[in-house]
Amino acid sequence: WLDKDGSLYLVTRNGISVFGFEGVENSLPKLIVNNIKVDGKTYEHPTELKLDSTAQRVTIAFSALSFADTTALRVAYQLIGFDEEPTVLDGENSGSISYTNLPGGEYAFEVWVYNPETPDVTSKITLSISKSKKLTERPLFWVVFVVLVVAGAFAVSLLVTRARINSVKRRQQEYKDIVEQSLLTFANTIDAKDPYTNGHSMRVARYSRELAKRMGMTEEQQENIYYIALLHDIGKIGVPDNILNKPGRLTDEEREVIQRHVVTGGEILKDFNAIEGVSEGATYHHERYDGKGYAMGLTGEDIPLFARIIGVADTYDAMASDRCYRKALSKEDIIDEFLKCTGTQFDPDIVPHILAMIDEDTVPMKGTSD
Repeated sequence: WLDKDGSLYLVTRNGISVFGFEGVENSLPKLIVNNIKVDGKTYEHPTELKLDSTAQRVTIAFSALSFADTTALRVAYQLIGFDEEPTVLDGENSGSISYTNLPGGEYAFEVWVYNPETPDVTSKITLSISKSKKLTERPLFWVVFVVLVVAGAFAVSLLVTRARINSVKRRQQEYKDIVEQSLLTFANTIDAKDPYTNGHSMRVARYSRELAKRMGMTEEQQENIYYIALLHDIGKIGVPDNILNKPGRLTDEEREVIQRHVVTGGEILKDFNAIEGVSEGATYHHERYDGKGYAMGLTGEDIPLFARIIGVADTYDAMASDRCYRKALSKEDIIDEFLKCTGTQFDPDIVPHILAMIDEDTVPMKGTSD
C-alpha cells in the first residue's frame, strides 16, 4: 500500500514494514589528482610538485571521485601562471593534460567541478608546482653573459694589441678604454629609459670623480668611483616607463616601485667583482646622512664614502637638469638646498667641495650629455 504521504507499506517476514522515500540533495563530487608523470617518472596522488630545471614533459591525470548526479555537472582545469583561460571537459569526469618545457617559476594547477546553473559554487583542489629556473632564465645570467662577452672582447683586443705593439703601457691603456666604453654603453642603456635624464649617469660619474679628487683621494680611487657612478642607476632597468616618466605626482605605490631600484641594482651587480664597491654604489646612493634615506636607512659613516659622494653628485645633477615633472633649479636655489640639507641629507665634509665646484662653474648648471 502506498500512502498519500509517500509511505510504502510492505508485508515482510517480520510483519508489515513501512518505507519512506525522500529526495536527497547531491553534493558536488570530490576531486583528486591521480598521478603526475615527469619525463616517465610517476608520482601518485601528490599534494605539491617540485621540478628540476631540466624537466621537460609533465603529464597530470585527475578525476572526480563520483559523478552519479543527474545534473549536467562540468569539470574544468587551469594551470595558473601558464594557461590563459580554463579548459572545460565535455561531459567527462576525468582528464589528463601534458605540459612541455614549462619555464621556471611558480604555478598552481587547479581542478574544479560545478553545475552550470550555479557556476559560482564549486568543489576545487589546487596543486602547487614549482620549477627551478634554468641558468638562462635568471637575470643574473645575462649580466654575467654580457660581462663575459666584454671580457672576451678585452682578451681578443689584448692579443691583437700584443701582436702589434710591444708597449705594455699602451696595452693597459687600450684595455682601460674598452672597459670604460663598455661601462658607458651600460650607462647609456640605463639613461635611455628616460629622455629627461639623457647623459645623467655619465655626468654623475664625472662629478663624483671630481669630488673624490678634491677630497684628496688617489687616482685609482678616483677612477674606481667614476666606474661605480656610471652604473649607480642600473636598477632603473626594472622600473616601468610609465612610472619613471610620469609627469605628475607619484602615488605611494609608484614611489615604492622607484625606490626599489636601488635594491634591484645591488642585486644585479652583486656578483660583478671586477669593480670593487659597484654593487654598494647602486644600493646605497640614496641613503641619507641622518638615516632617513632608503633602502637600508644607514646613517653617517656607516654609508660607504663613495656612496655618499655619488649621492651628492646625483642630487646635484637632478636639481640642475630638466625633469618630466619640473624645470632645472637655478644656481642659487641649488646652493641654498645644499646648505639647508648639510648634515641631514648630505655629508657635511662633502658639501663644501660641491659648492666650490658650482662657484667655479666646474659643473654645468643644466644637464647636458657632454
